[in-house]
Amino acid sequence: NNNHILVINDEKLLTSSTSSISPLSSSTSSLLSPTSESSEPLELSSIELATSKPITAKELFKDKKVILSCSAYGLCAFIFIIFDEILPIFMKTLPPNGLGISQVNIGIFLGVGSLALIFSGMIFAPYCTNTFGLITSYRFSCILSAPLFITVVFSSILPLQSLIAKVVMWISLAICLILKFCISSVMFLSVMLMINNSVYSKDLGSANGIGQSFAALARSIGPILGGIIWSISLQLNIVFHQSLVFLVAALLSLLGSILITNIPKSIEFSKDDLLVNSKLNQNEINN
Repeated sequence: NNNHILVINDEKLLTSSTSSISPLSSSTSSLLSPTSESSEPLELSSIELATSKPITAKELFKDKKVILSCSAYGLCAFIFIIFDEILPIFMKTLPPNGLGISQVNIGIFLGVGSLALIFSGMIFAPYCTNTFGLITSYRFSCILSAPLFITVVFSSILPLQSLIAKVVMWISLAICLILKFCISSVMFLSVMLMINNSVYSKDLGSANGIGQSFAALARSIGPILGGIIWSISLQLNIVFHQSLVFLVAALLSLLGSILITNIPKSIEFSKDDLLVNSKLNQNEINN
């Protein structure tokens, strides 16, 4: 009999099987082998797990990991909505303030980038998160985004009258867009997984609701702020003035790399798995 007794807030409950404690990964479920058939109670006092109702969004606002991961998601959405909204305007605007690219060619550029997003979402982003971890993947995505945003604007200072300059501009812009889509997919995937790992499985709905609300707020403010900064930059009589909005996006990316350092390392793993592993390991030590 593999039944375990859970002690939650001083109340003893008999579970039907160890698998009902929480959904575990294959690596974690290997710990639940018949060799550890202990009838010792797993003390889960002060932790709502098996019998408690899902925590409300109001209560989750007090959780540091939830707020930081949702804030990182909102910042990520804010950065890329600014870039995605201003980039076509910058590409359409005539030199020296922009690139003077036709609407058809703008569509081609964005289409090529979208193809890269398919590859990145299926292969590249999962590889990065599995290999380097969620925090590292998010941090380096933020760091790499900063120079990428600035590089896009450098295309506008090339003397586009020559054929060679136009070819260089097209190639560099295409590479920047492909890298942008790859980096953004890694950033979004890692931060979404951090939101999921910040709560127990029963609270995933509330946590993801907070994250989506943060992102929606960012996506509503981003285009407005980006448009205002772009309009102001066109009125400035300074060198490289058209880069102002992209510079703001780059600085926000660096801010994201700093923000993520405050999240505890435990965000790398499912909260359910961490809880059960901790209690099972403690049980084995006691035995």
